[in-house]
Amino acid sequence: MKVFFSIILGALVFASCTTKPDHTKVVRVTRDCTGTYLQVDQGKDIFVCNHELLDEFAEGQKLEVAFDRVEKCESDSTMVCMMFHPHDKKVKVTYVEKRD
Repeated sequence: MKVFFSIILGALVFASCTTKPDHTKVVRVTRDCTGTYLQVDQGKDIFVCNHELLDEFAEGQKLEVAFDRVEKCESDSTMVCMMFHPHDKKVKVTYVEKRD
């Protein structure tokens, strides 16, 4: 009986890790010297804290993503240039899939 419940629990955990989240957005990747952004509704940009997840995707690439809003990025002190890029919020990407 314990083995049966262990198998069921393992299957549920595995399924939760591999399924697409309920709330995703289709966005475009945009970058400049200030960081990596996702262009969303009405051309608004959102700053991506964990940009390394998007390094393999080209500028302008359309993606389907899920993300969590964060107040502050862990690496906020990293500045590449002295330019300001207006953005709506800061996020941490939790899911990404290439779109055509």
